[in-house]
Amino acid sequence: QLTAIGKLKTEELVHWRKERLGDGKFFYRNGTFSALVRRYFDDPNDTDAKKSLQAGLNSFQAAYCYDQIFILDNQYHEKMVISYESNKPDSYVLGNTAEVLQSGKIIFDDFYWNEQKKQAFLRILVPIFEEDGSGSKVIGVMAMRINPKDYLYPYISSWPMPNIATAETLLVRKKGESVEYLSELKFQKDAALILKRSLADKDLPAAKAVLGNEGIVDGIDYHEVAIIADVRAVPDSPWFLVTKMDVSEIYAPLRHRLLEVIAFAVVLLGGAGASIGLVWRHLRIRFYRGQYESAKKWCDTFDSFPDWVSIVDRDFRFRLVNKTFADVFGKQPGEMLGKRCCKVVHNTQKPIENCPLEQTLSTGKPAKTEFYYDNLKKHLEVSTFPIFGEDGEIIEAVHYVRDITERKMLEEARKKADTLLQNALKFNSDIISNASVGVVVYDTELRYLEWNSFMEKMTGVEKKAVIGKKAVEVFPHLKEQGVDELLNQALAGGTVSSPDTMYQCPQTGKTGWVIGTYTPHWNSSGQIIGVIGIIRDVTERKKAETELKDSEARLRTIFDNARDGILLADIETRKFQMYNKMICEMLGYTEEEITSLSTSDIHPEKDLPRV
Repeated sequence: QLTAIGKLKTEELVHWRKERLGDGKFFYRNGTFSALVRRYFDDPNDTDAKKSLQAGLNSFQAAYCYDQIFILDNQYHEKMVISYESNKPDSYVLGNTAEVLQSGKIIFDDFYWNEQKKQAFLRILVPIFEEDGSGSKVIGVMAMRINPKDYLYPYISSWPMPNIATAETLLVRKKGESVEYLSELKFQKDAALILKRSLADKDLPAAKAVLGNEGIVDGIDYHEVAIIADVRAVPDSPWFLVTKMDVSEIYAPLRHRLLEVIAFAVVLLGGAGASIGLVWRHLRIRFYRGQYESAKKWCDTFDSFPDWVSIVDRDFRFRLVNKTFADVFGKQPGEMLGKRCCKVVHNTQKPIENCPLEQTLSTGKPAKTEFYYDNLKKHLEVSTFPIFGEDGEIIEAVHYVRDITERKMLEEARKKADTLLQNALKFNSDIISNASVGVVVYDTELRYLEWNSFMEKMTGVEKKAVIGKKAVEVFPHLKEQGVDELLNQALAGGTVSSPDTMYQCPQTGKTGWVIGTYTPHWNSSGQIIGVIGIIRDVTERKKAETELKDSEARLRTIFDNARDGILLADIETRKFQMYNKMICEMLGYTEEEITSLSTSDIHPEKDLPRV
């Protein structure tokens, strides 16, 4: 009994730890979440980013029952607290944990003592990454605090059978040369993380567990009482589980029956035959009534489990089935006994592929799997554990089925939401990246947040070389040309445009001409969180204008130096608009005089129609 309970509880503790780490993986290297945190860190007054973070974390906390959730910067100073409580220290991360976080891994921070709350807590620490030009870096930490009193302690202290006065389950770990008690104790109050016993105490079952013993042991417990215990390590953790009962309670029924036998012997020696018969009958009735009541209590407890529990023999036939299991298939537990579980559950003649029950019966080791049960439209988790006979051979197996549909639905919904967010971000990114104009986004300090492909091609400067840097640091000529003033005007709420502006890139040597339009970058709350710049390349137009001016200058030179007299007259007024030096000499007018003349002033009247 102690071994079976110890195995079940150990399996559940392993599963619980994996679920908590799985919660952390949802936020680990999550680009959408990291971008939102980066926005909030850059501007704590960004109401949109703050509300989005708080709404998401509040929902997550409520769904997964975390005591508190903290968002910390890369100095481990508080930036946001969900379920805020006052009087907290500046740093929420121990020094040795901070070093581990620099490696970029999710940390399951084991039991630690909170002096203000005077109790133990656990937490999951998730590094928050940001991608920049040099790769990824940690910009902060999310700490998800777990109060063991909410689930862990009640589960550890629970016992599947009633009226067992001394039964208890303990969680311990090694602490230096001592064994440290992590859970609440039945016979000593407020002992978690307070009570420690020396590993040199060889009679202490908890010390035997920490020193590597596994299975049934006896000894003297923390409250100086002789006990029998099952001890075992909790895999992938520093924990050890001790499942124990007092020796006095285990052997109480035997002592009681021994007294009855002695009393019977006394009566036998001192009484008559009739009296002996009456006493014998009375003892037999009491014995069988006791057996019946014990069996009834065990069956009631077995049937009270909310999960499907059964015991199956080596031929895959049910030997015992609880009421929850039978109710699923609309039967009484007795109707299922002797039937093959594969036929009842899967309607097959032999176990299905990767059946955990088949694995346990063939290997003698626990097994687990998850699958979708189409008949009930539910996701199930199946765990199996071996039962050994006196000769050490496996004779039966415990078959334990848990409905995990709700958990799976939450996981699927979480994945879909994350995919939608990622797709939306990618869509926006693709639009900006493939735009036929330059798109530049600045924060409130006029540092580059976005530098699209058009800007890379135009300037020859890659995005990673400018992101996070101030505009005038990368391109000093912007200050000389007054572009920094235009950016500040946009930050103040105005929409402004630059004249034709020459750019030059010291990094690549590229030069050209651009026109920029700069507008405020508003968030959904109406706050300005930066500037958006739309940059158009006008280099080709400027080249054409320069070439046109050069061409006009060349033509003017030819016009002025021609040996023939040339006049340019308006078609309607007949007044002269342009002239060269030769015509002035030929007609004898000064340059000032000839501009006041028309065709009628230099031609005879009879020739005017022809002219």
